[in-house]
Parts: sequence; structure tokens; C-alpha cells
Amino acid sequence: GENKSNNGNITVLETNPSTATALESFLGALAVSTFIVTWIVSLASPLLLFFAYTRGYHSLTAFVVGFTIIAYAPWSHGAISHAFQSFLTRYHPLYYNGATMIFEGGDIPSSSHPQHNNNQHKQTFFAVHPHGAFCIGWALLYHNPAMRGVRFCFAPALYASPFFRWFSRMANKPGSARI
Repeated sequence: GENKSNNGNITVLETNPSTATALESFLGALAVSTFIVTWIVSLASPLLLFFAYTRGYHSLTAFVVGFTIIAYAPWSHGAISHAFQSFLTRYHPLYYNGATMIFEGGDIPSSSHPQHNNNQHKQTFFAVHPHGAFCIGWALLYHNPAMRGVRFCFAPALYASPFFRWFSRMANKPGSARI
């Protein structure tokens, strides 16, 4: 949506569920489901690979191994990831009865912001709470265009999952916390 400024605060997301069609709400549920399914599959991925390999499901084993290679291979955002980001940005907020994202103080952390164009980067920490069982509140923040210049950190164990790694790379700029 459009950025609105009020008293030094910048609103970068504001939805009104009464204007969403049934199809838009369904697509919003699909967007939310991508986060939930990714978390669950990421948790189960080691067991899935073990089960597929030991039971002789060669197609599933090849898929998981191939997906792992894709997730760990170097690549940059292209048409597919931009389409995925656009889908999440457009429909994810429409699942809720309303969503608003406000940056207080008049700054948004966009990569086009002047603070990101010189060597004097202003470091900022964003805490998302409550984020819910599957971090859905965080998910709205993660793929919002205002956050494209922000590198998000995840637990190393979570980021090691090829499914979560691929998903987070498609949706924005991930990073893994160091131990």
C-alpha cells in the first residue's frame, strides 16, 4: 500500500477486510498456509528424507536432495521470487480481519533509504511479539516491501532446513544467527 505519514509515524500497511473479495480472502489464506506448511515441512524434513531413503521412495529422496541443492546454491532474486514476493505482499494481509504496520519516528528501513547508501549504516533491531505459533505476525513484517533492505536472522537449525532456507530466500533477505 501507500505510505502515509502522521505525527512522525509512517504507515506502510493498512488493510480493510470489508473491501476484500472471497477470492482475495482465499488467496490470503493460501499465503498464510505457505508459511505454516513451510515451518512444518522444515521441522519434518530430516525425518522425511530418512523415511524416503530407507523405504526406497527414490523419487521423494531425489526431490528432497534436489531441493536441498537448489536451496543452498547461490542465486539472486529473479522473476519467480519477485512474483512470489508480490503474491505474499498483495494477499497475505487480506487473510486477517485487518492489519496495520506503522514505523514510529518517521523512518522506514528501505534499502533505498539514504542511511543504506553510505558507510554509516544505522543498525536497528526489530522485535516481533507476540508472533504466534507459526510467527505469522513476523511473516507480515518479513515480506513487506518496506523491509526489503533488512536482513532477517534465524536460528541456525531452522535456516539449515532446505525448505525454510528456500522459502526465506524467495520472500526476502535471510541470514542465519551465529552461535
